[in-house]
Amino acid sequence: MPRDQGFTVAELLAALLILSLVTLFVGDLIRHVSSSWSDARDRIDRLDSLSRLAAQIDAAENLSPDDAAQATLPALRTDSGARLALADPKIDQTAECVFDLVGRRCR
Repeated sequence: MPRDQGFTVAELLAALLILSLVTLFVGDLIRHVSSSWSDARDRIDRLDSLSRLAAQIDAAENLSPDDAAQATLPALRTDSGARLALADPKIDQTAECVFDLVGRRCR
């Protein structure tokens, strides 16, 4: 007797099961690859910001004392409080230092 055309219910269920397993595998693979790309993009952004900061520090160190007083020097951003300067043109000026219980204080 010739077989009727079409699929049996068992064949359809087996095909759906295989397709769902493949879909899970492909979805996990896509998630893993996109997560890797996102991590790589974050690392590149951090590296770019660090290289820009290093270039600014290098430029600030090579300034003459007259230019350093007028230049805007790179600073670290903090969550609270004042900005922390990475280079200070006043550092070459003479200072009066006093030693006390806290430590050395210069004015």
